[in-house]
Amino acid sequence: ASEEGVYATIKDARERFVKEPRNPDSFVPFSYETWGAPGTDLCHHSGGSQSLPNDGTALRIDSQDNSMQLLADPVLVEDIQFAGELPEHKQEASFEWTVSPERIAANERAFGEILGQDREAIEANGLDVERLAKDVARSMTGIALWPTIVFEQDRSVVYETRGPLGEMRLSHWPTVLPPLRERPLLVSPGTIVKADWCADLRDGKPSTPLEYSLVCDTAPPVDAASAEAAAQAAAQRLSEEAAAAAAAAAPAKEKEEADLAALK
Repeated sequence: ASEEGVYATIKDARERFVKEPRNPDSFVPFSYETWGAPGTDLCHHSGGSQSLPNDGTALRIDSQDNSMQLLADPVLVEDIQFAGELPEHKQEASFEWTVSPERIAANERAFGEILGQDREAIEANGLDVERLAKDVARSMTGIALWPTIVFEQDRSVVYETRGPLGEMRLSHWPTVLPPLRERPLLVSPGTIVKADWCADLRDGKPSTPLEYSLVCDTAPPVDAASAEAAAQAAAQRLSEEAAAAAAAAAPAKEKEEADLAALK
């Protein structure tokens, strides 16, 4: 959120134009938020440094692009309330996530479906689609970040570029994903991800880009065996649900095929 000059713009507006700058009713929207969660990008896993921007900036991913998946539920990274306290020089905070076994299982399935579309080419290169999907699902590119606009203080009107749990949504705002390194970091169910965030306002002018730093570290799962078991159970449940859905849809599909055959 702060990337678009919100801090400097609102500070300038409060000083020069707003009669009651500390009154929330003076502003629409009420606040501008940034949410974040560890994410893994399929292209980064496949292409390594070749998939990263040449200028060293972050990946910008369409909010409906399923080749990027989250590894944990999102947390609030920035909460810029236009009538609230604004930092003078830097905004700093620390965050922690635990890699979700359920998300690992869902991501493995999602990546498997994407990679399965190119199964022949992948296998021609000596790779196994299912194994590759599992490897991608257990890797981390960086911390994915996206904005949310809160129009009313009671959150009755909110514009979300992703859903409350990071679900894909149609939005012109991309998800920003700063890679931690050239190759993805390996993680497992239950891995603890910690991040120290800093937004440097520099000279505070609206025309001056902010400088960001995001330092991350990981720690092994507290109970690796239980986390792995939870991931396997989630994968089994997803497989059973998919089979049940396919069975339920079979009669309709058979009728559609029969109708098409009759037309021929």
